[in-house]
Amino acid sequence: MPQTPFDGTVDAMAEVVARARKSGDRIGEFASMYSVVTRRVRYLAEQGKFSDPDRMASFVEKFAARYLDAISAAAAGLPVTQSWSVTFAAARQWRPSVLQHLLAGMTAHIGLDLGIVAAEIASAPGGPGLPAMRPDFDSINSVLSSLVPRVEAAVGDLSPAIGLLDKAGGSADALAVSKVIAAARDVAWHSATELTPLNGGARIAAINRIDREVAEMGHAIVHPGPLLSSVLVPIRIAERRSVADAIDVLGAIDPTG
Repeated sequence: MPQTPFDGTVDAMAEVVARARKSGDRIGEFASMYSVVTRRVRYLAEQGKFSDPDRMASFVEKFAARYLDAISAAAAGLPVTQSWSVTFAAARQWRPSVLQHLLAGMTAHIGLDLGIVAAEIASAPGGPGLPAMRPDFDSINSVLSSLVPRVEAAVGDLSPAIGLLDKAGGSADALAVSKVIAAARDVAWHSATELTPLNGGARIAAINRIDREVAEMGHAIVHPGPLLSSVLVPIRIAERRSVADAIDVLGAIDPTG
């Protein structure tokens, strides 16, 4: 079967997931879900759902590259953005729940990386300009939102306490995921609007400021304060499945439904 423009990104993501599963690295929890997102975009492109699938493939590739580069830098002991530093640090700890890990990863990647990539593509020589990027930007966020019910089901499987809340009508994880996606999406578009006309040091300074702000959002998810933490500890204790199990459950989300 011929390679599609998305396949290299899908394969690179699969390698991250496989390494994390083998080593028991909790980084693989977000990576596994993100792999599903990438395969979902590929599937929709193959179904003709995007007006410009090649541009979408380039967008997805550049977007994923920021995450993959951060993974590689962290593994080599090199500095990463503050936003990813929060998420990667949480992966080395027992306490954050599966849901918190996923939310922290979404915050870093959507809140910081998505706006940067949109601005880079829009302002590149011969680039389409930011208004023309809006459909692609919205499409990425629509894909993320469409997967919320499936992520909800996977988190409920891995986290029995959250699963019970969902069965009781609480939909705690779906509400949390939707709110985080919405907040991070708004930050990303505002960032893209700010960054697109900037160059050089001015753009770098703005990115650094946005990074600090997004990192604060991620920190609040991973370390929500004494009261909410006291509620989350029993939820985490009930998550007795291994990291490999979590990676497998999240990776089994159907990207084609």
